[in-house]
Parts: sequence; C-alpha cells; structure tokens
Amino acid sequence: MKPTLLAGLMVIAVAGAANAAQVTVYSGPYQYGGGGEFNASPSAFPFNPVALTNSGLFETFCLELSEHLSFGTTYNVSFGPDAVGGGNGGGSPDPLSNETAYLYYQFITGNLNYNYADAGGTRILDAGALQAAIWQLEDEDLASNVVSGGQLTQALAWISDAQNAVLGGWLNNDKILVMNLFSDDGTNNQSLLVAQVPMPAASAFGLVGLGLVAARRRRA
Repeated sequence: MKPTLLAGLMVIAVAGAANAAQVTVYSGPYQYGGGGEFNASPSAFPFNPVALTNSGLFETFCLELSEHLSFGTTYNVSFGPDAVGGGNGGGSPDPLSNETAYLYYQFITGNLNYNYADAGGTRILDAGALQAAIWQLEDEDLASNVVSGGQLTQALAWISDAQNAVLGGWLNNDKILVMNLFSDDGTNNQSLLVAQVPMPAASAFGLVGLGLVAARRRRA
C-alpha cells in the first residue's frame, strides 16, 4: 500500500505523537475463539478512534494469528500502516492490505452486512466470520480453517466484496491504522485495527485555502 504524500505525513505525525498512547483490550461479548470482536479502551491517543457506541470503548479485530495479548492488560501503542511483527504471513513489518482496511472501515462505520443488533444472539458468529476474512486477507490462515458452514460463506462473501471494492479504486489512505501493542519491556504482543476520525473536507479545503492566501501575501 502506497499512501499519498499527505496521508504519509499524517502517519508520521501520528507515530511521532503516539509515545504516550496506551490501550487496554477486553474480550467483550463477541470474542470468537482466539479472535473476533474485542473492545479497546484508549488512553492519550493522538486522534479520536471511531467506535460503534459512545461507551468510551472502540471495537477492534486482531491482525496476527500467531501473536497474543492478555485481556485487561494495558499496553503501549504505536500507530502506522504496518503490523510490526508480521505474524504468519507477510514480511516484518507487514503492510495492512487495502482489502482488510475496507472491511474494517465498513464494519466500524456501521455499513457492513453485519448483525450489529445481535438478533438471535448470533453477532458472535459474524464476529468470527469477519475475523476469518481478515486473517485470510492478511495471509495468516485460510478462512476455511477458522470457520465453516454459513460463517465461511459469509467470510468469503466479505473477502470478495473487499477485493471488488479495491479493484474499483477504493484506497485506505490511512483511514484505518494498525495499532501495534507493546509491553513495557518492548515486546510486541499483537497488532489490532483502529479507525481515526477523518478531517472533514471543509476543514481540509480551509487549510489549503490558508496556505494559498499566505503564499499570495508573500509574493505580494
């Protein structure tokens, strides 16, 4: 993934400001096996993470199948476009795929075909299917090794949707970041997903406008 210059500068700024950032991760009611939908409590983040509710927590999924974390433990955090450890698939660091970013973006903005209302108590099944889709897209494991039946059908459908979206031109452009978790001794524990609140278009254009005005004044 090659972010634009503006997006790249944003990630550098975020990473530089993230030294004091910490997160505590909880299993939540929709954990599925070793993955699924976790809840995270942010502290001193340099941006406001997007969340489905106003509880002060945000929902997240793990990227790496072979890395582990302890629920209720507070970790130091760095942000960027890559998973530091790389896990089972990819290099080290391992860039986040646009397809995974697309699925999480749809999920966290409430636009994924997902059982948010937990009708019939089956949201946990969608959580498992989405985790399976993420792990396949990140070359961690085949979705068929994680879920089966209707869950596998759903996971493969989401993978296809993400691939088609990216083929159609959808780019992450750092809407979704990788949140790398570290113990106090510097040990990398896991990499999770987080969405930062995008700058409103009007504000972005306003900043550009201010720059143009300043440039014109200098020339004058």
